[in-house]
Amino acid sequence: MELEANINQYLNSLSLQHLAGIELVTELQQKHLAHYAFSSINAMYGERLLLDPQPLFERLVDHKQGGYCFEHNKVLFLALQQLGFSVRPVLARVMLNGNPANPRSHRMTVLQLDGEQYLVDAGFGVKSPRLPLNINQALTIQGRQTYQVQTAENTVKVTLLEEGEAPLTLYHVDLAEVFESDCEVAHFYSHQHPDAHS
Repeated sequence: MELEANINQYLNSLSLQHLAGIELVTELQQKHLAHYAFSSINAMYGERLLLDPQPLFERLVDHKQGGYCFEHNKVLFLALQQLGFSVRPVLARVMLNGNPANPRSHRMTVLQLDGEQYLVDAGFGVKSPRLPLNINQALTIQGRQTYQVQTAENTVKVTLLEEGEAPLTLYHVDLAEVFESDCEVAHFYSHQHPDAHS
């Protein structure tokens, strides 16, 4: 019941207008990005950040401390789950430095809806997509940003295309089954391992 109350408080804070479908998911993602700040400061302090729902909602929703992908995308995931959507967590290799051997240190959500699969991400800072990305749609235009999606076997490569800029690969998403325990391990590495911020 406590988790349900936390999620309801979070949803009420966003004043959602849509009631169902991809329109609801899109509005939820956009309003989350507008209301809750991205910040990796807490993660870089070296203190243990618990992802248990109560401390997570206290940090992100009650105290509006900001957070990074493991915090934002878990809150969004739990809300989508409570709203009845078919969702599951996935992990991705962040590719901003171009190193294909980067660990899977980014959490996001796969949404299955009306025969399509979407990537939902509210935890990648200023480069976060503002809308769900259909993994079967090669290009998604979101304002001045265009996201290119390339799917191969069990991975999805997401590249940001901006006018006048070189293409920037954001991440390689692994579509394999992921459990919360996998997310906990990746989160622990991301905010506790000395090489994680290099």
